Amino acid sequence: MVTMIPWFLYHRQSVTIPIVKSFLEILRTENPGVKIGVAGFCWGGRYALLAGQKGFADAPLVDAVFAGHPSLVSIPSDIEEPVVPTSIAVGSSDTVFSSKMAEQTRKLWADKYVKTEIAIYVGAKHGFCVRGNMNNKQEKQDMQKAVEQVNPLMRFLI
Repeated sequence: MVTMIPWFLYHRQSVTIPIVKSFLEILRTENPGVKIGVAGFCWGGRYALLAGQKGFADAPLVDAVFAGHPSLVSIPSDIEEPVVPTSIAVGSSDTVFSSKMAEQTRKLWADKYVKTEIAIYVGAKHGFCVRGNMNNKQEKQDMQKAVEQVNPLMRFLI
């Protein structure tokens, strides 16, 4: 708690969104015509999702979004209006982005005109995309599948 409270203070939404938006605006302006994909994990997953939502900017600043085991996501507001292809990977044992949240997301995305998907990795815990035990066959396999989950999104960037 001693380190988390200051971290959350310095990384709250009112501080983070302007930084993320400014970076993406500069990237888009300086590279017109270049496709931009964004991937975020845990805390960064939420900001990746926000970058692909209607209203984040006047025009989309990214062309595809991947969020691995995102945290601090508000449903429905953070995920209800994707404007670019969006993919989320979560573990069925994730207590931060729960199976209930995954199901709510799936329902909200059921009739979207843009490609969306949410994959639930059975038995995986929060952090599995980047902190899996490479000596554990299942955890290694889940990490590899999450990487493969991103590949179809890449075709939107070509």
